[in-house]
Amino acid sequence: KKDNIGEIAKLGPDIIVSASAIFSGNIVENIKLLERTMNEGENGQRDS
Repeated sequence: KKDNIGEIAKLGPDIIVSASAIFSGNIVENIKLLERTMNEGENGQRDS
């Protein structure tokens, strides 16, 4: 989902699977949004 990918990225997964968040609407814009949100989440990654 677009609304929780930042929180997921903070957990440091190796893989994130997404379908409707990419293919529902404008694919290019959705990918840009997801990349930006994931990068923000990774930068705020929790310390273990």
